Amino acid sequence: MNTGNQLTNEQKGKLEQIASGDSVHAQRATALLALDGGATQSAAGAQTGLSVSTVRYWRNKFMDQGFAIFPEGLTAQAASAAEDNAEVAKSDKKKKKKKGGKKKSPKQGKKKGKKKKKGKKKKKGKK
Repeated sequence: MNTGNQLTNEQKGKLEQIASGDSVHAQRATALLALDGGATQSAAGAQTGLSVSTVRYWRNKFMDQGFAIFPEGLTAQAASAAEDNAEVAKSDKKKKKKKGGKKKSPKQGKKKGKKKKKGKKKKKGKK
């Protein structure tokens, strides 16, 4: 059985931060992320170097206790980093909306005087 997309974005962010480290906790977090992504316990174990029973154990512990299965300092760092990443993502999203160069103010680029009409000019002359 896997958790299959049951993690919130906040939980995923924290687990990704923990998984980016180089420790047994990183292995556990990576296994949890793999399970959430749809991997079997066997596949998550193969990916992380953990046994299937160890993957199952930490999955059940995480489902019961959440981030309490990780050391407090590690989860605090992960929470801080996840918040920073969320702020960067929001900032990037705003930049994409504004992309396209500077917009001219209404007064820029306008010439003073009469506007010229486009199209063919009528010639005045004899009929």
